Amino acid sequence: HLIVPRLDEEPWPSLGGAVCDFIEERFVFGPGPLNGQPAVISDEKRAIIWRLYEVNPKGHRLPGRRRFKRGGWSVRKGMAKALALDTRIPTPSGWTRMGDLKVGDLVFDEKGQPVRVSATSPVYLGNDCYRVTFKDGSSIVADADHRWYTEELRRQRDEHGVLRAYVGSVKTTAELAQTVTLRKDGARNHRIPVTRPLDLPDAELPIDPWVLGAWLGDGRTDDAEFTMHPADHEHFVAKVELAGYFHRPPKVDTRTEAGVYAVRVSTSTIARGGYRYGLDTLKGRLDENGLLGNKHVPAAYLRASLPQRLAVLQGLMDTDGTITPDGSNAAFTSTVQALADGVYELMCSVGLKPTVKPFTTAAGTPAWKVSVFADAATPIFSLPRKYARQREACNRTAMSSNRHIVSVEPVPSVPTRCIAVDSESHLFLAGKAMVPTHNTELGAWIVGVELHPEGPVRGDGFDAYGNPVGRPVASPYIPMLSYTKDQTEELAYGALKAILENSTDADLFDIGQERILRYDHRGRED
Repeated sequence: HLIVPRLDEEPWPSLGGAVCDFIEERFVFGPGPLNGQPAVISDEKRAIIWRLYEVNPKGHRLPGRRRFKRGGWSVRKGMAKALALDTRIPTPSGWTRMGDLKVGDLVFDEKGQPVRVSATSPVYLGNDCYRVTFKDGSSIVADADHRWYTEELRRQRDEHGVLRAYVGSVKTTAELAQTVTLRKDGARNHRIPVTRPLDLPDAELPIDPWVLGAWLGDGRTDDAEFTMHPADHEHFVAKVELAGYFHRPPKVDTRTEAGVYAVRVSTSTIARGGYRYGLDTLKGRLDENGLLGNKHVPAAYLRASLPQRLAVLQGLMDTDGTITPDGSNAAFTSTVQALADGVYELMCSVGLKPTVKPFTTAAGTPAWKVSVFADAATPIFSLPRKYARQREACNRTAMSSNRHIVSVEPVPSVPTRCIAVDSESHLFLAGKAMVPTHNTELGAWIVGVELHPEGPVRGDGFDAYGNPVGRPVASPYIPMLSYTKDQTEELAYGALKAILENSTDADLFDIGQERILRYDHRGRED
């Protein structure tokens, strides 16, 4: 008979406080960005543990005994961390929505590695929801209990009086809303590390990545003709020939300012007077892939390998990108929104933190500027005169490697859903900017304290102040079950194993790959 206590009941005496204190004193966080750091139990989890460990009060016929022989708590798959159904989720094959994900689908973790969805929840209605907005303008709608791994600005000042020292922690959306800024100076209190480049294999692409990028940047929209400054012609020819393509001698482009070259390129030899009928040509490939008169970065290139994605980005930036003399800012500007969006996504996918700003040109035309800081470790230019301005890799700033949260504001409730993933960190990427969000542990801590030879989990009377006293379980046997083998290895037993291995009491256990035994006070297996 399973008893579920009502939340409006007056709390009974409980060992829960002692259990929580024991977990925070003895245990650590499991696999994930906080791995090995001291455990911290949120108020939400503390309330659950308190109810699970209630005991009968004095005057009861069985005083001090655990109130519930069995305890259950209903938690959404993914540990109650829900995002709006229309949240965009990057996958190895493109984009999908949170509401469309299924068990077995692949998404990405914060390291850019493809990871499998191990569980999904039903759709939830009526939850309190917030819009989390980042400094780059991107935003995600999440429910109040969704968990985020953030680095939090602590009140520590250096010799110049400047606040320093960000400390990693897991916060709910509601907690972020309460601590989004430091009250006195308005400093942004939370930041999320930028994801690493997406790790994907080489793709079969119809057009050389750099050549396509260069055409998207400075090619005629209706032909395979490229424009460039004469000083860049040598580099252009070298890249085209490296791709195995053919080109005609340059001619002065009469449609532009004097001296600008126009060069025709093809995948086949170019006959005098034009192309031969039936030959495979670059113009033909552009047409076949829907690019003539419709400049955009095709989906296949956005999910190609890192070298291929960088090559597309280099072609775009070599031809139509700029960089300040000090290397502090690079930018790509276009009057085609789809092209600007493609550049933004390419930059995110290689581990950068771009921003997009719309504006109106002097001629009254809508345009979009994609700005980014990239050091030499991420060469977004191959053109020597531009690449020379990228700063040395060691000079990347904290601002460019983190997304700062600027606001967390309540919004009308929307349908939400959550997932669990089989990554070591339990993080997955979400939103246009590919922001890491969180999946976390509770059951492993409870199993750990039940297994511990000093865990205060069974009633052993009351102290002089009337508080219940706990004692450990004698010869515990605790099976850990999950829906799939991956969940057992990563989320259940795997989390417990990592927690005990990194705790100060690791020597009290014999920790194996498939079982954990504890030692008694004589050092024998219990």
